[in-house]
Amino acid sequence: MAIKGKYNDNLISITIPVKSYLKQYLVCRYRLRNARLRVSSRNSIGVFVLKTLERASTHNHKGVKIAYDSKLTIDLPENILDKYGYFISKENVYFFNQFAQELFIEHFDMYYKTQKRFNEKVEIKTSLSDFLFDFDIDENKIAFETLIKQYQRYRNAGHLFEYHN
Repeated sequence: MAIKGKYNDNLISITIPVKSYLKQYLVCRYRLRNARLRVSSRNSIGVFVLKTLERASTHNHKGVKIAYDSKLTIDLPENILDKYGYFISKENVYFFNQFAQELFIEHFDMYYKTQKRFNEKVEIKTSLSDFLFDFDIDENKIAFETLIKQYQRYRNAGHLFEYHN
């Protein structure tokens, strides 16, 4: 579906399956109007989307199951279609969700550490609850304990930047 973009370029819309809480996080973090991501090379999520685009499906999707509960609409200028394509494989849908999950965890990590600087007794559950509230993510629609365990695994594996005073 072609629509007019900010600079009167034609935009083509595609959808990508995502976890609903990650969609809500991305919508809030990037201030997406109408929950639509306009691909740009000016931010990390736009660059990642550009790298996942393909001209056509060349993958064998046997054994790849995608079962996400929401979809994110992505608007692509026509000139990007000519250069990169418009197809996102199931493997790249998975990688997109992993990338969004890492953004979410890293952002939460900064949020938690900031709270910890002001209140050393703040608990991770309280901080995560506040974080979800700030991004308007319904705690009842996600596995709260799973997110905590996932954050702890990331932190213990050394994937997160450590701040030192």
